[in-house]
Amino acid sequence: FGNFGYEPPPVDHPPPRVVAGWVADLERRFSGEEGVVVEDKRFSVAVHYRHSPHPIHAHRIIERELATIRGARVLQGAMAVMLVPTGGPTKGSTLQAARRRLGCDRAVYVGDDGTDEDAFESAGPERLLSVKVGPGLTQARFRLDNQAQIDRLLVRILASRRPAITRLRSRL
Repeated sequence: FGNFGYEPPPVDHPPPRVVAGWVADLERRFSGEEGVVVEDKRFSVAVHYRHSPHPIHAHRIIERELATIRGARVLQGAMAVMLVPTGGPTKGSTLQAARRRLGCDRAVYVGDDGTDEDAFESAGPERLLSVKVGPGLTQARFRLDNQAQIDRLLVRILASRRPAITRLRSRL
């Protein structure tokens, strides 16, 4: 699932048409800002500033400009700020819909920036193992220091499930 739940496009939330207008408007607004890049993600927009020679200044300008866009949610990413349509799916609603659709009692969600907070908050610890990668405030229950630790986490989760899988196979 990608792009805040718009990919693949959900039946109950058709892709928003407004995003193309936002892209054109933001490209015009930020055309003179060195290192600021507007990324058209078709169903959302990311405004990156990681290559700006003055990232704090660029972030302030981006925040100010995005605050004027109507019908948009503003989400903080890693050296980027995202615009998604208000009322559309979130990473949290998408995760929980997928969990129900697939018949899963529980889910594991690992994320590394502010756009993942909706997913971290989408269910309690009995239904969701939420893991934030890297520093920063978060609603995730657990934290990893870096991306490399995700592999170790997954190996441990799989190892903990082996006894249950073995018992299930013996019953079949």
